[in-house]
Amino acid sequence: MNGQAINQLVEQLIHIDALEVPQIEEALGYKLIETEQNPVSTFYEFDLKDSVLNRGEVRLAKSGEWAIIILQPPDDAEIVEDDLDLDPWGEIEYLDINPEIPPEGMIAYTYESNGVLVTFQFHEGSRKLYTVVVEWSEPE
Repeated sequence: MNGQAINQLVEQLIHIDALEVPQIEEALGYKLIETEQNPVSTFYEFDLKDSVLNRGEVRLAKSGEWAIIILQPPDDAEIVEDDLDLDPWGEIEYLDINPEIPPEGMIAYTYESNGVLVTFQFHEGSRKLYTVVVEWSEPE
């Protein structure tokens, strides 16, 4: 069930029509709380009640051309790679393995869907879910 809920939330996010706060809030089902600004972007945090990925951060370009949404499960969640069905996301675009990230290294699978990058990051040894990142890249 957790894997289905995660895929459903990511699916809602990748179909956002415009990278604007109201659309992101609607897809998340929660209001964003602004935490910081710099000349290029605005940072927000959110807590999703009743969600398997219950907290996160949004980094939104003031130009509206790119955004990053970082979704995290609760610290005590025991969601592992085998709980997720990653097949709907297609072929892996990027695979990143970094054994130096404490405590046990990280492995990340990045997919492209609807022109959006979706990354599932797991602790390397236990394969416990660390984050899900949804990213609309800066235009080249």
